Amino acid sequence: MKINFILNDEELTVDLDPLFPTLRFLREEKGLSSVKTGCGEGECGACTVILGSLDNGKLKYRNVASCLLPAGELDGKHLVTLEGINMTELSPVQKAFVDEGAIQCGFCTPGFIMSITGFLLSSKDLTKENILNAIDGNICRCTGYYSIKRATEKILLAAESGFDKEDRINSLAELSIIPEYFGSVKRRLNKIKNNSEKSSIITDPREAPVFLAGGTDLLVSGPGRPGPEVRLISDIENISEIFEDNNFIHVGAGSTVEDIIDSEILNQYVPGISDFMYLISSQIIRNTATLGGNIANASPIGDLSVLFLVLDAVLDIKSENGVREVLLRDFFKDYKVMDLEAGELILKMRVPKYSENRFFNFEKVSRRKYLDIASCNSASSFCLDGDVIKRCDLSAGGVAAVPLFLKESSSYLTGRKIGEETMNSVIEVAMDEISPISDVRGSSDYKRELLRRLIKAHFVKLEGWM
Repeated sequence: MKINFILNDEELTVDLDPLFPTLRFLREEKGLSSVKTGCGEGECGACTVILGSLDNGKLKYRNVASCLLPAGELDGKHLVTLEGINMTELSPVQKAFVDEGAIQCGFCTPGFIMSITGFLLSSKDLTKENILNAIDGNICRCTGYYSIKRATEKILLAAESGFDKEDRINSLAELSIIPEYFGSVKRRLNKIKNNSEKSSIITDPREAPVFLAGGTDLLVSGPGRPGPEVRLISDIENISEIFEDNNFIHVGAGSTVEDIIDSEILNQYVPGISDFMYLISSQIIRNTATLGGNIANASPIGDLSVLFLVLDAVLDIKSENGVREVLLRDFFKDYKVMDLEAGELILKMRVPKYSENRFFNFEKVSRRKYLDIASCNSASSFCLDGDVIKRCDLSAGGVAAVPLFLKESSSYLTGRKIGEETMNSVIEVAMDEISPISDVRGSSDYKRELLRRLIKAHFVKLEGWM
């Protein structure tokens, strides 16, 4: 695959397998040693880089794990490593790390510097909470993190003195946080974009391409290819759009978890959804992990699948015959078996706009509260008339072969009053609906106990909401 992009300040055209890990390209082909090889699974952040892309005419940057970034995703983008932000003098970000003793062995430091610089290039608000979220995927085994936290506070002070988020690239260049060449990147990417064309969706089942979203799951499993032809869904026009019409919120299959966090539309109609998204991995993964990838992965513990099961979500699936609709609740058939034929692509998901006031909640149990895969997860949506449940939708992950909509439990709750008796009764209904197995994440009995507690958590938060 011919890939045209900008690496730091250099325009490149390279011929690479679209699944070739960007980390390996940077180290083995370009000799850029600041990008460290650590876990290879997006867990440590030592390989963090910044990726810039044009989004509706605007240049948008995000920090990503290069070990899980397919080389095909670089096409038409600006890839930045530590070498690409180095200048004659240390930047305020680099200097803060030195001044506060936030460097010891130094192996993790480039990743931290890139995540923080990416934060300054992209964050809506310069707050302590947001800057710490930006480095939630960067691990340090030396400092104990307090010196790093002091450095971030110092960085915020330095950036705030001359920061203009409407003209952030120029203001960050004036503050010597990024080099001046960043000011020409948008024009140069437009030139690259104008010289290439977006591919149409291949729908002929005889060709049966494998559609790849962010690659955050596939690249963990190693260099093996899933098929003879791989299509990157980011190559499809408008695949990442989130918009609304009179009846639905439309979420493109290429929308990332961070896109969902930033979506004012989704946050308006699904209160609290941003907070739930922070339970899903780290920012360097959330910046590339997509809605379509999470659903098509069909993991029984897929966080996004479990969450959207309670929102009457509908999938628009593209084929050579046009677009067909499938309820998300009907999409999962068996373990890793979906209502998706060869050559078909999940184009987007539609969530109905609810006219009534609803309580919505998502719960997750994992070995770590953040940055980890669920042992069990669950979502709920309640519509009340006083203390009577007009409608309830419950889902659960990790307790069946698929992300499970708890149909019987949801039906049982309709028309019942909120209270301890109702809660305990529906838990027993749910126990009859699920079929957990014992595996590395816990025994069957353990997972049953987890779901009991998660359903209780829904009711406790519901009573607080009332």
